[in-house]
Amino acid sequence: MVAEGGNVFGLDVEAVKSLANTLRTQAEGVRQVVTTITSQMSQTEWNGPDAVQFQEEWDGTHATKLNEIAAAIEAYGTTADANAASQEDTSNTYS
Repeated sequence: MVAEGGNVFGLDVEAVKSLANTLRTQAEGVRQVVTTITSQMSQTEWNGPDAVQFQEEWDGTHATKLNEIAAAIEAYGTTADANAASQEDTSNTYS
């Protein structure tokens, strides 16, 4: 980290790498929720218009949104890793 005019710039590389790992793990957890619910729904005997509507809403809206959220969380993990690597490179330049 670099101090300039009383302000500190930089990051704790290990802490940000840990955050990146947590983000990836949690993204996978969200995906697992989708998989578990989708699997249970396919194994549940339920017929009729309510069942069709429920399935369509799950497939078309909820599962899709959760997968988008998982992808966004994973992307934040990738960004965190890139920022940690950049800080490492910068720190090594000034070592």
